[in-house]
Amino acid sequence: MKRAAVFDIGSVSVKMLVAEADGNGGFSPLIERARVTRLGEGLAGRADFLPAAAERTLRALEEFAAEAAGVGVERMEALGTEALRRVADARPFAAELSRLTGVPLEILDPASEARLAYRSGRALVEDGDAPLCTLDVGGGSTEILSGEGALPVGRALLPIGALRLKEACVRCEPPGEAEVACMVRTVAEASSGRFATVACSRLVGMGGTIMVLSSVLRGDPSFEPTLLHGRRLSLEGVRGVIRAMVGLAPEERARVKGLPADRADLALPGAVIVAEVMTRLGVPDLVASAWGIRHGRAAELFETG
Repeated sequence: MKRAAVFDIGSVSVKMLVAEADGNGGFSPLIERARVTRLGEGLAGRADFLPAAAERTLRALEEFAAEAAGVGVERMEALGTEALRRVADARPFAAELSRLTGVPLEILDPASEARLAYRSGRALVEDGDAPLCTLDVGGGSTEILSGEGALPVGRALLPIGALRLKEACVRCEPPGEAEVACMVRTVAEASSGRFATVACSRLVGMGGTIMVLSSVLRGDPSFEPTLLHGRRLSLEGVRGVIRAMVGLAPEERARVKGLPADRADLALPGAVIVAEVMTRLGVPDLVASAWGIRHGRAAELFETG
């Protein structure tokens, strides 16, 4: 196999990696795509996807699959995470995805998602055997993994993500101190008793929230995740984003450099989650990764041929 495409279907965004074999049992990224579709929107109060959310997500996947086919991809896979685990019946979504693209959907169990995320994060650090944690803030959940080698040995799964936290605490615009206090309480409650098996001195952060926070702190006029890969993000910097975002109306958020419009309302709840996790782990900073479970899966595909 020379080229493969992996789609990551999350609660907030859909991402695609087209990768090609590097000749050494590994891969090189060829195309990276991401689109915010908010598949998990409204799931706090219902058992099935909002029709508009499912439609947005499926259309994005259809476009991504067509692009992948156009560059000669030999294999395509779609990986579903928290939103597809939460919905009562994911079969209609999977059937429509297959009809539109021919791409099979695998809904990852938490252990499989953990394996792929940890493998992706470990690729960014030089000494893969030293104690390491990875942090992935999604729209519906947050996962922290820890290990000292190729596989994670500790895991904390928080039943709260940036979209879910916004829906729980933000009732009006702009969010103020009361909304932030609600977010802090909600994350603390979701975190209670869940960090017993994770400990580390180094942290790799991945996912859209980490990229957004890194972008805002960098202050570039546009949002370019590939330029943020490998950058350090400090706890004080995250707290600074929280302070800066409190009380900002939508039109004011639109003027913040580096803040993508389609994620502007999730920057504050995402920052609250990241700050709480970093505080509980006792780490002063993290390394931002633009990679994710799709890269971990690509590594497995090309490793096995």
